[in-house]
Amino acid sequence: MRYLKTYTKFNEKVEINDTDTEDVKMSKEKMNKLEGYMTEYTQKKSQIDAIFKDLKKDDKQISTELQNLLGKEDAGEGADRNPFLVDYAEVSKMMRKIDDIQNKRALDKIKLDDFNQQLSLTKDADVKVNISSTISDINNRLANKSKEIAELQKEIDEKKKDLEQKMVEQKKEIDEFIKKINDEEQKKEKMWFFVFYIYTKIKKIEIIWLFKLENTKDQESS
Repeated sequence: MRYLKTYTKFNEKVEINDTDTEDVKMSKEKMNKLEGYMTEYTQKKSQIDAIFKDLKKDDKQISTELQNLLGKEDAGEGADRNPFLVDYAEVSKMMRKIDDIQNKRALDKIKLDDFNQQLSLTKDADVKVNISSTISDINNRLANKSKEIAELQKEIDEKKKDLEQKMVEQKKEIDEFIKKINDEEQKKEKMWFFVFYIYTKIKKIEIIWLFKLENTKDQESS
C-alpha cells in the first residue's frame, strides 16, 4: 500500500476512488486543487511580472493580458483564478508603479541639474528668482516621490509577507489532508487484513471438519 508522505514529495494528483468516503473524497479534491494552485503560482509568477514590467502598456492592455493568463472570475461558481496569483498580481502592479515613479524622479533630477546650471550662469535677478522657484518645486516633487516610493515598498513587503503566510497555511492544510487520507488507507488495510484473517480461520475450520468427516467415513466402512 502506497501512502502519501509529505507535501514536498507529492508531485501528482491523488486519484479519487469510488470506495473513498465522502470526507476523504473532499480532502483529495481540495488537496488536488491547492496543489494545482501552488504549481501554477510557480509557473506563472514571472509571467505576471513581465506583463507589468513594460511601462509602455496601458491599463486596458494589462487587464486583457492578465485575463488571458489568470482567467476572469476571482470567486463564485465560475471562479477560475488562482487566488495566490491574484494576490501576486496586486504586488506586481505596485512594483510597476514604483518603476514609473523612479523614472519620473530620474527625469526631474535631469531637469534639476539643468536649472541649477542655469542659475549659476544667469545674472538677471528676476530670472534667478524664477529659476530658484522652479528648483524648489522640483525638490519638493523629488521628496514627495521618495516618500511615495517608501510607502509603496512598505505595502509591497507587507503584501508579500501575507501571501507567503497564506501559502504556508495552505501547505499545512495539504499536510492535514495527507494525514487524513493516510489514516483512511490504513483503516482499509487493517480491515482487509482482518477479513483475510477471518477467512483463513474459516477455511482452516472447514479443512479440519472435512478431515474428521473423512476419518469417520473410513472408520464406519472398516
